[in-house]
Amino acid sequence: MSIAPAAVAPVTPRLLRISPSGARVGQGFNVQPNGESAISVETENATRGTVIVFGNRPLVTAYGSPSWLTALVPTDLLTTPGQHDVYLQSGETESNRLPFVVEP
Repeated sequence: MSIAPAAVAPVTPRLLRISPSGARVGQGFNVQPNGESAISVETENATRGTVIVFGNRPLVTAYGSPSWLTALVPTDLLTTPGQHDVYLQSGETESNRLPFVVEP
């Protein structure tokens, strides 16, 4: 008799810290050659397919390791003051959320 292996549930990524955690309206941070800003996040359980989401917009994300990701933040996301939720998405799974504050 053969026993099929149990299905492994996907591991939920966890967002520990975002850097920076805020900016001023219209002012970039960690500005890249293309003019966009770069955000860095400390994580647990990130995979190569994990994406950083800023507000409701998935960002172009670079995988560093299961504990570190970076992403480009388009300049238009920094034009209005307010708080944006930042979280991780891995397939259908979402992490906890942390705030990114755009100050006037």
